[in-house]
Amino acid sequence: MFHTSDTVMSDDETTTETTTETTTVAATAVTSTAVSSAVARRGLSSNELAPYLVPLRAGDPLGLGRERPPAPPDPDKYDREHENKEFARSTLADDDRKALDADIDANGYMHIDDVRKIILENTSKGSLEAGGIDPEVMTLIDARINYKIFVAGDNIYARETLYDTFPFHEFNVQPEAIFVQQEIGIFPARKHAIATDLEYVARDVGDESVEFLMIEDLVGLATRKEYVTQRAPLRVVKTKIYIGKERWDDFSLMQRFFRGAARVANAHVAYGGSPSGIFAQLAGSPSQQLITDAATVDADRVAREASLLRREEELNRREAEQRAREAEQREHAATVQAQLSADLARIEAMLSASSARLEPAPAQPECDDSVPL
Repeated sequence: MFHTSDTVMSDDETTTETTTETTTVAATAVTSTAVSSAVARRGLSSNELAPYLVPLRAGDPLGLGRERPPAPPDPDKYDREHENKEFARSTLADDDRKALDADIDANGYMHIDDVRKIILENTSKGSLEAGGIDPEVMTLIDARINYKIFVAGDNIYARETLYDTFPFHEFNVQPEAIFVQQEIGIFPARKHAIATDLEYVARDVGDESVEFLMIEDLVGLATRKEYVTQRAPLRVVKTKIYIGKERWDDFSLMQRFFRGAARVANAHVAYGGSPSGIFAQLAGSPSQQLITDAATVDADRVAREASLLRREEELNRREAEQRAREAEQREHAATVQAQLSADLARIEAMLSASSARLEPAPAQPECDDSVPL
């Protein structure tokens, strides 16, 4: 008996065709349900829409409607002795530093409102937005504060206010990684200048892309061969002043993007959808701990302390080994020296004995023939 391919169909082919038809019907049903749901959800009243939209409020920069932890403590604790060595206080004379300390003990450190007032009074608006604070003003302020200040555009923030205003918690970064710390170079006065005051120049800490030189030296190096710099910095000191530049612009752009995504996701949920795709990724896991979570901060602190303890123990071990090696070397040197001394004494004794054996006998007196016997 003969069978043609047109009339015969295998069981596998039949199953595949049936599955395809079922999948198509199911997809059509889901699409119809979604369309019906979307149509039914259209035209929500303001009262119906309001619960889905997170209102703008202070302390919620991304509009997520979540509770946020307080600002973590500053990892760089204020140390006056350290400030006297490496920061702006090191530029003060001893008498000026004592007078400043007496004023701080009596009236406290400069308040952030006074800092804002001094900067705004001594800096034009355009230069402030570009981060162009006068270096002498920076030095004056840094010597009188025990906290960090952050300049973003024409706004000046303390560290705690910065955490409340911007999403450092949500992005798991700290302000010191976004803002740029400033350092001050102190240069001698020009050789033939009428004024003999020192000159101050500011730059980003760690910026090696540009030589820390005065403008005339930069021009001389660029235009002349074998040019010798005329005014090298006498000293370079750090400040507790941070300025928002390119990294701050990137951070602000990311904030606007995620804030807009959160708002669109809320509107998407309001119309019957659920966070999916990019919205689910942006929302993240509600149970995810922030890097500034109290438990995380404590764990990091314990880990740092353990690391410091291990490093101290390692240094002590190396120091003990070095002392043991030095003692062993001294003992070996003393042994060698004693052996050398004994050998020299023995050689000297041998030489003395040899010299004694080689000494000539005393000469006998000669007889005089002229004397009668």
